[in-house]
Amino acid sequence: MNAKTILFSLLLAPVLALTGCERDLGNNPTLSATPKAPALSASATSVTLAKGTATEVSFTWTAADYGTTVPASYALRLSNPADPALAIVIPVPAGDKKLVVPFDDTFNKKLVSELGLAMGKPAKLKAELVSSLLLEAGSPEIADKVTTSAPLELTVTPFAFLMRPPYFYLVGDITGRVSWNINSTDFAFFADENDTNVLHYYGYFKGDAAFKLVPEGAVGDWGKVVGMKDGKLTFEGGDTNIKIIPSAGLYHLTLTLNEGEFDPANSTLTAEPIADAKVYKTMGLVGDAVISWDKDTPLSNPGDDHIWVARGVEIKAGQFKIRADEAWGTSWGGVAKDTFPTDFGKATSVNDNNWVVTSETAGTYDVYFNDITGNYVFVKL
Repeated sequence: MNAKTILFSLLLAPVLALTGCERDLGNNPTLSATPKAPALSASATSVTLAKGTATEVSFTWTAADYGTTVPASYALRLSNPADPALAIVIPVPAGDKKLVVPFDDTFNKKLVSELGLAMGKPAKLKAELVSSLLLEAGSPEIADKVTTSAPLELTVTPFAFLMRPPYFYLVGDITGRVSWNINSTDFAFFADENDTNVLHYYGYFKGDAAFKLVPEGAVGDWGKVVGMKDGKLTFEGGDTNIKIIPSAGLYHLTLTLNEGEFDPANSTLTAEPIADAKVYKTMGLVGDAVISWDKDTPLSNPGDDHIWVARGVEIKAGQFKIRADEAWGTSWGGVAKDTFPTDFGKATSVNDNNWVVTSETAGTYDVYFNDITGNYVFVKL
């Protein structure tokens, strides 16, 4: 079977009767009064995950016995013994007697986000094979019996990673219109679409710009801002302003973070000039998820022609776009893979794309948008 098994996160296993069946429905089934559960085994009981590496663990089992010619469906259930409600259930394709689970980057995130395991620390998982009856519609017996194998104990160690992109801001004398306001979060970095350890800032800098980086936890606290000394980022205070802009113009800053907890000494910040970009007079959210498709909710320009921010915007269930100059000549919408909201993304300027807001994701948001690249962040309050 393909090792790239699709993993589905479910708390219980009511879907077991839909997949992984052993069918022999041409004969009349005879149910056993004492069904026998499957017996599960695994090719490994200890896995230390590593970024970029897939360690495959094969699960095999003996068939459950419900009686003569009675079909069964199967699913592998991995749960956290400390909180059994936290579980990942992997349905087994029909007819298979072996399931290969890739303990890869995707599964690493599931272990942390869905099973609540700590990063970088070994933890116990309980593996069980759950089986249930699968009878045709109209069968004289009700397919409501479920059996579960004796549990296996797995020891897994997830590697450390960023659950979501961290927020970083610039503060300082950047454009000539900005003060050293430690409480400002207007000049935000945007996370890379493919790597949460890489963040980007696009905007105008004057020739003698001097600034510092403010991690999200340092807003309002000068003791935690990041400067630069001898070409290295540092938490050291004093005269450590970052001065990497050679002349006035538009620049792309790239902040590359180390893995795990932020360490300035092992992170880098570079600046690269970019071409001039069109300047818009206004920018706003428009759609039935905000006010209407005829009236914009304005974003403000905090001191850079290409940076737009709105605070405390009520976004309802519905759809919306971002558009320039209160007209449909230029507008942006989310691409297919960017469900609303997301901690990072890059909107397209194709006018037929909308962000779709559900009742679950509706709420109050801070909005950040850069019209040079289409980068955006919606921060739910």
